[in-house]
Amino acid sequence: MLKTTDGATFDLGRVLAEKPTVLVVFRGGWCPYCSAHLGELAMQEPRLIELGVQIIAISTDSPKKLRTTAEENKLNYRLLSDREMVASSTFGVAYRVSGEMQRKYAEWQTDVPAVPAEPESVWLPVPAAFVIGRDGVVKFVYSDPDASVRISGPRLMDAVAAVLK
Repeated sequence: MLKTTDGATFDLGRVLAEKPTVLVVFRGGWCPYCSAHLGELAMQEPRLIELGVQIIAISTDSPKKLRTTAEENKLNYRLLSDREMVASSTFGVAYRVSGEMQRKYAEWQTDVPAVPAEPESVWLPVPAAFVIGRDGVVKFVYSDPDASVRISGPRLMDAVAAVLK
C-alpha cells in the first residue's frame, strides 16, 4: 500500500494485476538524474500505452513533493510515495546511506527517510526499472548502484517488447 500524489492509499498489487507494468523506482524529485529519467519515460509513454503497458514510478518523496515533481516534469503517469520503503524493500532495492552521504544530504537539506527503529540511519532505493507481467511476475529488472546510470528508453522498450512476446 503506497500513497498517491493526493495522499490517498494505493494498492500497488491490485493495479499491477490490471495490465503489464513498467515500474520505476527513483530516489526523489530532488535528484537531477531521476528527473531526467522520468522525462525520458514520459517520451516512451505513448508507445507503452499503445502496447497496453502502464508506467508507475515510486519514490520516497512525500505525496505533495511527488505532485510537484509530476507538474514540473509534465508527467501523466502515476507517481507513488513509498516513504516507508515497503515496496523498495520488497523489490530488493533499499539500502542504508553511508554516514558520509547522510551528512551531505543533511547539509543539502535533502529529505531522506529514516530507517524504522534506527532514526540515526537513513535509506534510499537504488534506482531501478522492472517490467512486470499481469501475473505479478517480474519479467525484467534493470538497476545500477551508480545513481547517475539509468536504463535508456530504447533498451527499456526492447525489454517490454521481449516480455510481451
